Amino acid sequence: MAVIIAVLLAPTALLAGEGFGWVKMTANLTRTKPPQVFIGGVRISIRASSQDHSGSSAAQRLKSQIESQLIAHDRRFSIDDGKPETVIELKVLRDEYAERWESREGEEQYDTGNKDAKGHRVYATRKVTHQYKIVRHNFSTAYKVFETPSGRSLFADTLNRNVQNEFLNGNGAPDASTLESSAIDTTTAAIAGQLTPTKETVGVLIPKGSFEAAGAFATAGLWSKYLDALEKLQPRSVPADEAYRQYGLGLAYEAMGYGAEDAETTLKYLEQASTHYNNAIDSNPKEGYFRQGYESVLNPLSKQSARAPLDRVQEALAQYQKLKEFAEAKQAGGAPDSAVGAKALPGAITNASVVDMLHAGLGEDVIITSIRSAPATAFDVSPKGLIQLSQAKASSNLIQTIQAAASGKPAGTEGTKKSPSKSTKKKSS
Repeated sequence: MAVIIAVLLAPTALLAGEGFGWVKMTANLTRTKPPQVFIGGVRISIRASSQDHSGSSAAQRLKSQIESQLIAHDRRFSIDDGKPETVIELKVLRDEYAERWESREGEEQYDTGNKDAKGHRVYATRKVTHQYKIVRHNFSTAYKVFETPSGRSLFADTLNRNVQNEFLNGNGAPDASTLESSAIDTTTAAIAGQLTPTKETVGVLIPKGSFEAAGAFATAGLWSKYLDALEKLQPRSVPADEAYRQYGLGLAYEAMGYGAEDAETTLKYLEQASTHYNNAIDSNPKEGYFRQGYESVLNPLSKQSARAPLDRVQEALAQYQKLKEFAEAKQAGGAPDSAVGAKALPGAITNASVVDMLHAGLGEDVIITSIRSAPATAFDVSPKGLIQLSQAKASSNLIQTIQAAASGKPAGTEGTKKSPSKSTKKKSS
């Protein structure tokens, strides 16, 4: 009996202190993510082609959909094939569909038509052969963005979508046209997301306990009122409890940052959010929801976690800082770096340069020689940068050469100098 009472009281005990409670309170943040590539020339021309004739129709459909998405997501853009300022070259590399049937042995229960002594139906098991239809579709597209008439490369990437599924007796199996349309939609969304601002909704957890009343403002999307309500509350004397107020303040500033009208105000609010999230982690390091993504809590069907709050804000800080620098440089008449995180110097070889050379069919030895003889390099060797190179079919040897160049050491040199790590924490002012 004591065990039963303890189990029944457990949820109440969890709800008694500060925290997120047994039943979670949630709200949504709506944010506009800046593009990964900042395009200054607003007159756009999209040129589409395919590796072989079978992909020509898909290439034209992809072109049409991307034109529509770019204009819908960024009102600065217009399509101008006559005198474009920016050209996007698309090339469908693969558009392959295949299907096959496969027989598999299995078992099934069937009604024998008999009944046992109690009048229940009698079932038996028999072996059966099941037929499965297996469909596969591989779709990959290379694209690059460059300015005219200078030809300056802004970005290059390769996108792959490979699907394989099996269907019992072929029920519900998609045909080649359906899979191709889905691949085109996915590729369009990915390219539009890289080249234009995109809106997304992020689910977040709201602290409960003594902060639950204030949380009503957050669930209603009234973030400035949520901030006021939390600031009027006295800081908790126990650091582990105060951590939840700090986390709530971080949420409020983050949401207000995404809703600000200019990048400077957004950056100010996101800096505040980062400080409060850090305070929450420092005050209560045992609370996993402060440090980890929790998409699965908000959406049980999700197989992946969303970004952790602090990681999400720091990523946004980098994106909005780059957006601000781009706008300032454009206003001053300069030629800012177009890709987020790029620090290109005049004549420098970048990831995009290597991808262009790979797509042009240049040999690995030629590319490596170009890297070693270049007056400057500006490689992105972050995980995203390495994935970009790998998707462009860069070999391990070429990637190692790029990593060595980024570190300032010749390839194969031991004791490569490591760049100092940046602390994720910021001190409160």
